Formats: sequence, C-alpha cells, structure tokens
Amino acid sequence: MLRVDLSASPDEEWRAWFGRGLNVHFSSDMEANPPSVEGSSIIMSAPQGREDEYVKHINDRIESTNALYEQQELPRLQAQQRRQEEQRRADEESERLLLEARERLKKLK
Repeated sequence: MLRVDLSASPDEEWRAWFGRGLNVHFSSDMEANPPSVEGSSIIMSAPQGREDEYVKHINDRIESTNALYEQQELPRLQAQQRRQEEQRRADEESERLLLEARERLKKLK
C-alpha cells in the first residue's frame, strides 16, 4: 500500500477533481484500483516492483489536480468569499444604522 502525504487535507472540490484524474495518463490496472484521498494523504495499492511508477502517477495526478483546481475552482471560491464578505459588511452597516436610528428615537422621547 502506497501513501503520499499532502500538505493539508483537501476540500471536497479538490477531492472531486483528483478523483476524475484528468490530464494524467494511467494504465488500466491503475484505473481498476484508483488512488483515494484519506484525510491529508493519497492511498493506492501497487503491484510489487511498480511502486515508483505508481508514486509518479500519484504525484502527476496531484500536480494536475492542483493546476485544474487553481484554474477552475479557486476563482469561484474566491468570488464566493468576496460576496460573503460584502454581505457581512452590508449587514454590519445595516445594524449600525439601525442602532443610530434607535438612539435618535430615544432622544426624541
């Protein structure tokens, strides 16, 4: 059993891209028993004597996944984070204006 450690535990989007194995050639025996992501590691069984080939495949697949993730998913996730931050700021501003209005109302009573 081969184990390649990642720098961090990947999110679901990265896992999905990795599972597709796009842009990486692999043999039919690798396809029959593809690598899996477990926490912050990639696990794959390899026939005796072919461990280096399988480790290279895993590393190529990680590299391809990182590139696709950065091109496809990262911009979407960054845009989503920006929208959430803008919404948070808008909510804070609304709350601030509401508090100001309540204070003015108290002064009028």
